[in-house]
Amino acid sequence: MLCIKSLVAESIDLATLIFDEIDTGISGEAARQVGIILKSLSKKRQVICITHQPQIAGKADAHYFVYKEVKGEAIKTRIRLLDQDERITAIARMLSGEKPTAAALENAREMVTS
Repeated sequence: MLCIKSLVAESIDLATLIFDEIDTGISGEAARQVGIILKSLSKKRQVICITHQPQIAGKADAHYFVYKEVKGEAIKTRIRLLDQDERITAIARMLSGEKPTAAALENAREMVTS
């Protein structure tokens, strides 16, 4: 799907591409390559990508956190732009779980800066 959308975007000059979990079923080097392709696509257009892969999230220019908020009986979906430190922590959580290890934080830092 990434290849198809990439080719279509080039031929009809789409301003925005949205990928919802384009990374399903991949990890490691394949996820890193998808991140590189998405980063390349983002140089000419807006790319919005919903992902659970740290290799892809680390390539983003901006990282938003989507969450649900419960107030009384109402449930609202919220979205918040993460700052650099929050972004590193979020990617580290993707790598090692809710309480990221020092190694995961270092790895996340490297993913964001490379």
